[in-house]
Amino acid sequence: MSEDEDIKRATARGLRLSRRCQRILAHQGPNAQGACLVDLVSMYVASHHPQLRGQCLEMLVKAVKDMVPASVGELAERGVYPPEWRQ
Repeated sequence: MSEDEDIKRATARGLRLSRRCQRILAHQGPNAQGACLVDLVSMYVASHHPQLRGQCLEMLVKAVKDMVPASVGELAERGVYPPEWRQ
């Protein structure tokens, strides 16, 4: 398997896992959701070499910021948030 194929498979697995987590966290409220995400992200960052943790966290924050508009759109489409939140 090529590296590209491995990345695609890992991404697909990650997205499936994310959807399962979304269903679990959906009605837990923002405090519980935030606490869960902080715990998961800290474990993710801690799993990297100490010299790479800062860069890892920066990349993660950038990826989250890049995904927010699409996520807001998805939530607005489902009626979770009003359409004006897309801004």
